[in-house]
Amino acid sequence: MKSTNLEIYTRSLCGDCQALKQFLNDNNISFKNYELDSKPEKERKLMQITGNRIVPALVFSSGTLFKKPEKVFTGFGRNKERIKHFLEI
Repeated sequence: MKSTNLEIYTRSLCGDCQALKQFLNDNNISFKNYELDSKPEKERKLMQITGNRIVPALVFSSGTLFKKPEKVFTGFGRNKERIKHFLEI
């Protein structure tokens, strides 16, 4: 499995978001979750990274000090296979 930092942006009532979190937990992938319902200030960051407010958003970054995004996915269901390939699982 690839070693990168993962931040996800989700909403509590989003089914795709819940499926993503379950998938990550089932595969023992650590992540930092920003629940936009309780952290609306993170929505600006999401907009800077993706250009939209679509969730779930997955932001993979290197472990460097600057944490430049390495790969970004918006949506889980339609990107599940690409995410698995990127994570090498």
